[in-house]
Amino acid sequence: MTDTKIYTALLRLQHPWYISHIDLDVKAEEAHVFISHHHEQMPCPTCGEKCNVREHGDERMWRHMDLWQAKSYLHAAMPRTDCHRLPQARGTDGSCPLGRTALAIHDGI
Repeated sequence: MTDTKIYTALLRLQHPWYISHIDLDVKAEEAHVFISHHHEQMPCPTCGEKCNVREHGDERMWRHMDLWQAKSYLHAAMPRTDCHRLPQARGTDGSCPLGRTALAIHDGI
């Protein structure tokens, strides 16, 4: 089993999310896991409808539980979706104000 498969299983990532790469710093005892998604429609976090990905926010980093003694950090740029089912909820730019798909790793998204 490769490093990416091990982390995918431990984080319970499911399609469309995947681990693009892992940077290990043995001396600093850190693992930086970079998560991405396949380029396809994503569910709107407000209504659940599959929507086109409009853009991505800046890459964010989350501290995760240690894996053995190594500090674990997750990195991802969250997609922003265009929601066409909720016109009353769209902002002036036409996007849903909550148009960021949650990176719900433990919920299996």
